Amino acid sequence: ITVTMKNFLKEKKKDKEKGGDSPKTKNAETPRGGSSTGKLAMTKQDRIDLLEAQLTRSDNSKCVDCNLGGEELAYLSTNLGCLLCKGCGEEHKKLPHNISIV
Repeated sequence: ITVTMKNFLKEKKKDKEKGGDSPKTKNAETPRGGSSTGKLAMTKQDRIDLLEAQLTRSDNSKCVDCNLGGEELAYLSTNLGCLLCKGCGEEHKKLPHNISIV
């Protein structure tokens, strides 16, 4: 989990304890396939921030599964925090969401 994601999760936990929403999490959307009860949601900006953080990491310059790099990178597994090429990304899309969210 990246620092960005950890900060987001801390904010959501604080919001839940206070019974309200902070400006950072107020307009959060429900995750794909989930409900708003018991699940954390991310705003569009949170997702953009997470993607930017992953793209700038030096250890994320190649596909985590097959080591292809550069223009071949096409997917991000948000829960694993890694980049994937098109072929591996398509395979990750077939996995259950508790394993990989692409």
